[in-house]
Amino acid sequence: MDFPDARTITTGQFEWHDAQVVVTGGAGFVGSYLVEDLLAAGARVRVVDDLSSGTLANLSHVQNDIEFISLDLTDRESAAKAISGCNVVFHLAAKAFGMLYSMAHNFEALRDNVLMALNVLDGCRVHDVSRVLMVSSSCVYDDDAPIPTPELAVHLGRPESVNEGYGWGKRILEIQSRYAYEQFGIPISIVRPFNAYGGRYVWQGDASHVVPSLVKKVLDRNGPVVVWGSGKQVRDLLHARDFALGFRLAMESTVDCNPVNLAGGTTVRLDDLVMRIGELIGVEPEIRFDKEKAEGRARKEADLTELGLRIPQFRQTVSLTDGLLDMIEWYNRNSVAGAFGS
Repeated sequence: MDFPDARTITTGQFEWHDAQVVVTGGAGFVGSYLVEDLLAAGARVRVVDDLSSGTLANLSHVQNDIEFISLDLTDRESAAKAISGCNVVFHLAAKAFGMLYSMAHNFEALRDNVLMALNVLDGCRVHDVSRVLMVSSSCVYDDDAPIPTPELAVHLGRPESVNEGYGWGKRILEIQSRYAYEQFGIPISIVRPFNAYGGRYVWQGDASHVVPSLVKKVLDRNGPVVVWGSGKQVRDLLHARDFALGFRLAMESTVDCNPVNLAGGTTVRLDDLVMRIGELIGVEPEIRFDKEKAEGRARKEADLTELGLRIPQFRQTVSLTDGLLDMIEWYNRNSVAGAFGS
């Protein structure tokens, strides 16, 4: 699906032409949009991705314009190799999964995300990188955080309970970034994304995230659509293309290591989302609520005051309807090709 061209939206505070840029996680469904954006701006891009959740298919249309390296960022020497020769780093790579998998793998989520962030930052120090963007998460916020949620300090309460290991990993990423910023003077931007969705997502069974999971359940038409919990959970959604735009604009203008929420202000209840997906494909899904399953925070909604003040150029360019159509089209095309499992 073609979207409005967001590449012309800029703060004008950084010249991308001929910049040597690393995008970790650049084969992912957000990272691949960022790679496109940076290439269009004239940057030279190196993609670093172990393809555990991304896919080279997301980069097939730009494969001749990028350098691609597959390696493990939890290894210190590999991370340093990934950054060598580059002066700008976007760290998107993460071990992030849906609630069911995440709740059962807190140790791995904490370990892997902490190691990757630490090794990337250390590589940036060694190679004297001039700018870094570190991607945190809305999962750093406590279940009882105020709604809408402002940029709270990471020492308050515990992270989101259904993603606790991941949330701690991202809190530590922010602390690591602060130390690197203060001790070594590395200009660092930190963003806290809320719920991403869109095409180019790779479904991973029970490890898939909530919006992709619901899209798959509706499109597969295998009986009632099971929604965990009450279905009244509210999520703040932003298309992957707009996250990529927000990451670039943040890198251009907010390298003071102070985190900023990134979301579109498009909130939707999960039961309403299921019906909306059904409307787009011409069906009326039967919904079954499994109240024995965890439903996560009742409401995840970002306070976007700081985003508006610090990155006023940012705006949502992909509507929820167009974004869902994009995801539906992507799933249909790839499921026919046998690209996704159950």
